[in-house]
Amino acid sequence: MNTNNNFVLIRGHSRLIFSSGATVKVFVTGATGFVGCHVARLLAAQGADLRLLVRASSRTDNIADIHAERVSGDLRDPDSLKKAIAGCEFVFHVAADYRLWVRDPQEMYRANVEGTKAIIRAAQESGVRRVIYTSSVATMGFTKEGHIADESSPVSLADMIGHYKRSKFMAEQIALEAGRNGANVVVVNPTTPIGESDIKPTPTGRIVVDFLKRKFPAYVDTGLNLADVSEVARGHLLAMEKAVPGERYILGGENLTLKQILDKLSALTGLPSPTTRVPHAVAMGFAVFDQFFTGTVLGKEPRATIDAVRMGQKKMFASSAKAERELGYKAVPVEDALRRAVNWFQTHGYVEAAGKTAAVRALERELRPWVNGWSTVTLDAGAKCLRVFENGDLVAVAGGIGCANAEHAARAVVEKYRPQMLVSAGVAGALIHSLKVGSVILPNVIVDAATGAEYRSTFGGEIIGGGILVSVSDIAASPDAKSKLVEQFHALAVDMEAAGVAKVAQQEQIGFRCVKAISDEAGFEMPPVSRFVDSAGNFETAKFAAWVSVRPWLWARTIALGRNTGRATKALCEWLARNLQQPSVNVNGAKLAEAK
Repeated sequence: MNTNNNFVLIRGHSRLIFSSGATVKVFVTGATGFVGCHVARLLAAQGADLRLLVRASSRTDNIADIHAERVSGDLRDPDSLKKAIAGCEFVFHVAADYRLWVRDPQEMYRANVEGTKAIIRAAQESGVRRVIYTSSVATMGFTKEGHIADESSPVSLADMIGHYKRSKFMAEQIALEAGRNGANVVVVNPTTPIGESDIKPTPTGRIVVDFLKRKFPAYVDTGLNLADVSEVARGHLLAMEKAVPGERYILGGENLTLKQILDKLSALTGLPSPTTRVPHAVAMGFAVFDQFFTGTVLGKEPRATIDAVRMGQKKMFASSAKAERELGYKAVPVEDALRRAVNWFQTHGYVEAAGKTAAVRALERELRPWVNGWSTVTLDAGAKCLRVFENGDLVAVAGGIGCANAEHAARAVVEKYRPQMLVSAGVAGALIHSLKVGSVILPNVIVDAATGAEYRSTFGGEIIGGGILVSVSDIAASPDAKSKLVEQFHALAVDMEAAGVAKVAQQEQIGFRCVKAISDEAGFEMPPVSRFVDSAGNFETAKFAAWVSVRPWLWARTIALGRNTGRATKALCEWLARNLQQPSVNVNGAKLAEAK
C-alpha cells in the first residue's frame, strides 16, 4: 500500500484533488446503506471520482442521485474486491452486516471480518494510498456504571456481547494491526448515527420507526451516544485527510438515555413518550420469548433479542474529544438529525401518514375565524349532537363550557377520528399580572382542581411553553378567587375545560397539548356569568344580555369582557392557523407569552 498521503482538500473550491492537480479516485463500500450513502454523497459533492461497490441484491435508492461508477461485488468474494479496487487511490470501507440477530452467525463474520481482511489486502496489492475503515463504537470498553468511554478505555474480545460486536471488534483489530505495521489504514468509530436515508432501517432507525408506530409502550434504563449522520460522514473525510495510521477515532454526538431520546421524539412529533420503565429482567424475559418464537419458530427477525437486552445493561456513552482535537470533528446536537429521520421515515412509507389533530373548545364562536371555510359534519355523541369542523388532518369541535362537557366531546372525537393528538384550545383567565389580554400560553401541566389530578403536555411542553393551568368547575370571577388559585396550585392561568381533554388523551395514550389565550387579566372582576351556563355547557347570551340591561353598574365590565374575549379569540385563532397546519413539526419559534 502506498503510504504517501500527498493530497490536499481545497475546501473553498469544494474539490478533492492531489497536489499535482489530479482528481481523486475513491472506492466506497456500503454506499447503498445508511452511513455509506452519506459518505459517498459528500465525496461526490467534493468532486471525487467515485466507484461504488454494489451487491446484486442491494437496493440502490440511496445512490440513485449520485454520479458514480458502479461495480458489482461482494465482501465475501475477494476476487470481486480486487477488480473493484484496482486503479483507486482511496478506499472507504463503510459496509458492514449490522444486525443484532442473524440466523447464520458465520455469514456475519464472513462479511465483517473476512471482508475487511480482503479489502485491506486488495488495497495493499493495488497501491491504494489510504484505507478509511468504518468500525463502530460498539468496540469500545463500556461499563454498567455509565462511565464515558473513549479510544483508550480498556476492552477485550471477551467484553463483546453478541455476534455483531464480536465481528466488528475482530475486524477493527485487523485494521489497526495493518496500520501499525506500516499500511496506511485509519479507523473511525461512529457512535449511533441518526438521520435521513436509513433505508434498511438500522436498529437505531427502528427505534424511531417503532416510536412513530406507537410500538414503544415502555422503555429500559439504557443509554446511547446519538450522532448526526451528516457529521459522521464529514468525520470520514477528515480522517482521510488528517488521521494517523493505526489509530482510531470516535465520531459521536450527544450522550442520551433511551428515555431522553424518546422524549425528544415526542417533542418533535406530538406522540406520547412512554412513562413506564421496564426492569432489565422483564425485558430479558420478553426477549427470550420473542427470539425463540419469532426468530427460531417463525424465522423472522425478532423485535427484541437477548443480545440487545444484554447490551442495554451498559450505557454506551462515549467521547469524541480525540476526533475533535486531532481531526477537527464537531459533535453537534441531535435534534435536527432526529427531525430529518422522522420526516424521512414518514415520507418514504415506513409509517403511515401522521394522524389527525383534534382541537376541543368550549364555544363554537371561539372557533371563528379559524374554521371559516371548513366542511362540517354532525357527530352523534349520545346525549347531544356535536358539529365537527374538518380540514384535512385537522378537526375542531365545540364541546361546551366545563370539564365534563369537554371530556364528553373529546371522547366522541377520539372514537370517530382516532387522532394522534388532542388539543385543548380556548380562552383562559390570567392568575398572574404579567399575562395580558391576547397573550397566548402553552402550559405543560394541567391540574383538575376538583380531583387534584395532574396531566402533562406530551408535545414537549418544557420546550415550547411551560407553567401550570388549573381547570375549575366554576368561573373564578374575582381577583381574590384568582389569588387563592395561585396560592393553592401555583398556576399562571385558569380555565374550565383543559383537564377534561387531557384526561381523555392520557387514557387513550395519545398526544396532548394545551393552547390558551388570555381573555381576562388577574385584576379583572368578571360579571356574574356562571348562572347563564346551561347543563350542556352552552352560554345563554340572550338571557344574560336581558339581565345585564337592567343593571347599569355591570355595563362597563360586560363591555370590557366582550371586547377582551374578542381580542383573545382573534389571537388564539391566528396562533392555531400558524401552528396547527403541520402537527408533526415542533413549533419552537412560536411567539409565546411567558410568566416572568
